[in-house]
Amino acid sequence: MLRTTIVAWLVLLVLALNVVAFVTRIAEKCRLANRFSKSSDRTISILQSSQPPILKHQQTQPTHR
Repeated sequence: MLRTTIVAWLVLLVLALNVVAFVTRIAEKCRLANRFSKSSDRTISILQSSQPPILKHQQTQPTHR
């Protein structure tokens, strides 16, 4: 009787760990998808900006008269 109870608890523990691993994988995929979609939104907004981009080497060079 005790052996059957231990086996049943071990089976339930393995099933619970599988469920946790599955949910973690799904959550990680959703998080990565959201991260990529946000970065592409930022890129689009920068490209659609009306102001020209200022390059770093343009800022450091002195103006010639």
